[in-house]
Amino acid sequence: MIRFQRPPEPPGFATGTPRPRARGPFDEAVWKPHKATFSDAQHGKCGYCESYVAGTQDADVEHYAPKHAVDDIGDDPSTWGDEARPGVANLRAGSRTTIERSKTGYWWRAYDWTNYLFACTVCNRKYKDTVFPLAPTPPKRWRPTKRDRQHAPLLLNCYDDAAPWRHFEVDPSTGALTSSQPRGRATIATCGLHRDTLRIDRHRLVAAADRQLDEILAPQANPRSRANAWRDLIALGAHTAPFAGAVRCLAETRLAPLQWHEIEAAAMTAWATR
Repeated sequence: MIRFQRPPEPPGFATGTPRPRARGPFDEAVWKPHKATFSDAQHGKCGYCESYVAGTQDADVEHYAPKHAVDDIGDDPSTWGDEARPGVANLRAGSRTTIERSKTGYWWRAYDWTNYLFACTVCNRKYKDTVFPLAPTPPKRWRPTKRDRQHAPLLLNCYDDAAPWRHFEVDPSTGALTSSQPRGRATIATCGLHRDTLRIDRHRLVAAADRQLDEILAPQANPRSRANAWRDLIALGAHTAPFAGAVRCLAETRLAPLQWHEIEAAAMTAWATR
């Protein structure tokens, strides 16, 4: 996951929406027309798994804070769900266990522009749905209220959280995404970022990045080949590239203590002096 720049709210959007009610119903015509706007802001990528969505499936304008209800998910990965068959993204029936916490959600954010993002239907409908883990775990009260200032979402947000890739670890030999941090772990569990079809696609990119990092770190590499490796690494971690967050996670791990903006600067220097 990486951070995107949220598109500006259209003039008159807030004043032109219906008044939201705790029990709904909610008017989908408010957010659905803006799917292309959020897709463009995210370069056609899902805000959670960072795979390319535009042109491959009918994605959603997703409500980050769920509007209808709030569910939770446990810390045991065996309850997070798995796929029915290898190479098929269908969730195996009965493999995912969620916990109902509140029959009402963040209803007042149903028409909140800052609550929207572009998401693939697998992350949004098959996994996240109304799952929205909170901290402290468990919170004193799950039922959301407009005056509540104690609810701290664990789910990472691709518009609000700086450098979200730093909440994860990635295995370049398999593409598996894991986390030792509460927010990263909750995001994996909530959106199914552990699913095998996603891991396979992610592996192709992080393995390619790993090869470039091998060349960058190789003592015997000549300046031109190393400069080419820097260039290719930056391309793999660009905002427009799928799974750029996993690439940046791997690069920062192997090139520590450099951070991504410093890695980009080092790449420019290497290319200029090749």
